[in-house]
Amino acid sequence: MAGMSTYSEYTVSSTVKTLGAIPDGIKALTETAIAIIGVEGDAVRYRTDGFAPTATVGHKLNVGDTLILQGVGRMQDIKFIRVTTDATLRVSFEAYVW
Repeated sequence: MAGMSTYSEYTVSSTVKTLGAIPDGIKALTETAIAIIGVEGDAVRYRTDGFAPTATVGHKLNVGDTLILQGVGRMQDIKFIRVTTDATLRVSFEAYVW
């Protein structure tokens, strides 16, 4: 098994935040790509349907929650916003060839 793993941190504030550019090595292995997203500092809301979340609309992730996304398309579509105060997302991108 061969693969790639990379790590990023994002601050989520009162403006919508995306995961930005997905690392090239992860994009190349799009079907096996996952993002493991941990939340610290405060709760966030997210949406994967192309619309922006608000502090009261979207799926809520609390401090300590983990979200796992599969597929580069989902990684590119997801949008986050803080609920009350700034939060930090700690993201591991991984992809493997079996």
